[in-house]
Amino acid sequence: MSVEEPLFFLIESAQSGDTLYACFYRMSCVDIAEAFNDATDRGVSVYFITDDDYGNTGAYSMLDSTNVMMGNSSNFMHNKFLVLKSSAVWVSSANLTENGLLNENNNALLIYSRELADVYEREFLHMWEGNFSGDKDLDEHTPARVTVDGVDIEVNFSPYVTATHNSSSLIERLIDSASDSVFFSIFTFSFNETRIKNALRRARLRGVEVKGVVDSSQGTSRETRRRLIKDGMDILLDGNPYNLHHKFAVIDHGTEDALVITGSYNWTPDANSVHDENFLVIHSTAVASLYWQEFQNNYSVAVGGEATRGDSAVDDVIVYPSPARDTEKVTLGYTLSSAVSEVEVRVYTLSGEEVISISPGFYPGADNEIIWDLKNSSGNSVAGGLYFLKVTATTGDGDFSETEKFAVIR
Repeated sequence: MSVEEPLFFLIESAQSGDTLYACFYRMSCVDIAEAFNDATDRGVSVYFITDDDYGNTGAYSMLDSTNVMMGNSSNFMHNKFLVLKSSAVWVSSANLTENGLLNENNNALLIYSRELADVYEREFLHMWEGNFSGDKDLDEHTPARVTVDGVDIEVNFSPYVTATHNSSSLIERLIDSASDSVFFSIFTFSFNETRIKNALRRARLRGVEVKGVVDSSQGTSRETRRRLIKDGMDILLDGNPYNLHHKFAVIDHGTEDALVITGSYNWTPDANSVHDENFLVIHSTAVASLYWQEFQNNYSVAVGGEATRGDSAVDDVIVYPSPARDTEKVTLGYTLSSAVSEVEVRVYTLSGEEVISISPGFYPGADNEIIWDLKNSSGNSVAGGLYFLKVTATTGDGDFSETEKFAVIR
């Protein structure tokens, strides 16, 4: 089931006299705006909070209702949830955009629970009163805990920070509790997020299996990946030509203590301290199994194999400037191990068509770079669009590759 199907179902199930509380960082999907407008026409009260960076071009201009608020002028109102009052909550990592719903890797949960809906309603109304980010009463909210059909669910909002609790420290403690495995798919994992990063290191040192997939377009995630690989962890770059936009982790899959962390919360200091966010901690072996399967799907198409990471034949592949805007050349950079005997550099279109193949001179055991004139193998300038750079290095153990996504803007 796609992430938007239960969202449409929840909107369409609201009838006259019901109330919908929608809280989304971005909305540009016309079909969903029309579904909200249809709900308003049915007599449903629709209240919508969006981020001020996108409100005027998204929800503000698309919704018939006047009950729309733009919040958090200095930071992000980054939530993605919908509440049917006293009934259900749809919680997701997806923005209400075509890419978010159709192209990116995202996840969503539709949970029927009056208690959970009430928790999210209180947070929504607190923001509706103008309390965003630093304006929130930091001592007012603590993590809520509800039980739905026997499943224990913890609800967390940012940026409620106290001496004993904040979102980053909670995720740190959950990872510290892992006895078997930690698998995660994260859009942005900042190398400045030291609590979570160090918790993963401690988990690895005590024998916990740690695997992750991070989005290849996020420079800070790439740097975090590089540092964690040096600590022996198995972290890949995503293989989606759009984005891996998940924000979830599965801890101790396959055990009775299995749990899932998911929501709008990227693993960054800003998500912890200044952005309006939410995430759930779901203590369920069944839910953990579903998210573990999604992680395996992400991992199976991600970039880099075990041997590539272990030998580090090629690493730190980069294109700059990216996006390449109104320029006639870019620099293709990469780092090679001392064991490399041959290098092949190829550029591909988004559809997988080879643009050019280069066999450059290179320096083993050092940073390397070449200048590409943005022309294909026929000598013609490439068109604007998304491309992939693939650097393949040959050692005595075989061929190893790293890939980088970049954009050309004409």
